[in-house]
Amino acid sequence: LVEPHRFTLSAYCDGDSELIEIGGKHMISVCAKRPHVGYVLMRNLAKVLGSRMERIQSLFEREIELNVSSFEGKRGR
Repeated sequence: LVEPHRFTLSAYCDGDSELIEIGGKHMISVCAKRPHVGYVLMRNLAKVLGSRMERIQSLFEREIELNVSSFEGKRGR
């Protein structure tokens, strides 16, 4: 649904479930006809993207801390 169309989502269910597949063009059509569906879809997509961004930021911060510590250790020699 969102360019560049490279991301996928997955889910886990503890109980019985039924899986459906909806093509992107059809989903866009549904959202156009039922704006509330589009709103819920985009709100949930924003949550997923926000979570991914937080995880990336955390990894980036940890990497900076490791590299700064190792750089300061080399500089002190």
